[in-house]
Amino acid sequence: MIIRNGIVFGEDLRFQKRDLYIGQGRIVAEEAQADGAEVDAEGLYVIPGLVDVHCHGAVGHDFSDGDPEGLRAILAYQYEHGITTCCPTSMTLPRERILRAMESAAPSVEQRRTARIGGVHLEGPFLSPARSGAHRREDLCLPDVSFLRECDRACKGRVRLVTAAPDLPGVLEWIRALREEYG
Repeated sequence: MIIRNGIVFGEDLRFQKRDLYIGQGRIVAEEAQADGAEVDAEGLYVIPGLVDVHCHGAVGHDFSDGDPEGLRAILAYQYEHGITTCCPTSMTLPRERILRAMESAAPSVEQRRTARIGGVHLEGPFLSPARSGAHRREDLCLPDVSFLRECDRACKGRVRLVTAAPDLPGVLEWIRALREEYG
């Protein structure tokens, strides 16, 4: 594919009008290596796919609902808006509901024309009651390695981000234990 006349965001972090050549799903150096059709991007900005590391939901769906079809709709919406990689983000809820949300992020939820899941973001329940914001205080808990392992297993090893309050008792030991286990 050749994307012609686009205002392309380059490695020098500037926009420049130019053509892009795509071969085997990657930007290639020369037109001869490009495959397929041409697209005229005159007057359009061409940027890399965006990464959303904190997304609770979209289009009437919430990742914490634990519904694979709802998550698929979220990923499709993001893809349509230039987000190619997403980290679905959970809320502080009862453990069973968090685990159901984690299970919904199984690799099978990704399809053609959806953002791919770069990892799951576990936001809570390891937050401070003094600064819980929108998170349900009754479901907050102290850092728990076994629960984090359970969450990671439920989403097939996709937990990549965890939000935890730095002032909770035992949080430093918890972080050290996770670092040793997960690297």
